[in-house]
Amino acid sequence: MDGVRNALKFFATQIAERNYANEGAARYGQAQTQLMARDFKAAAQSLALVPKDATHPMIDALGARIKTAAGDGPGAIAAYRTALVKFPRTRYLELR
Repeated sequence: MDGVRNALKFFATQIAERNYANEGAARYGQAQTQLMARDFKAAAQSLALVPKDATHPMIDALGARIKTAAGDGPGAIAAYRTALVKFPRTRYLELR
């Protein structure tokens, strides 16, 4: 758990100081780490702050994984379906 705590601190500092090469990547990393810490609400909030011009199937998949982990099965299925419409034939999404 120390690794997760260190990562949470790293991303919080990086974002607070705007010390990142790519904001979307930093916020994705923060959301992923918060998911690992089982802080689903914070993870969803961080993912919502990923800039809208940052589009990638992994971002959508993380949103669905957060919903799954939080126990929102219908929301996760809807998120995966939406992602598949945005990113058709994306094997990463099809395997989920």
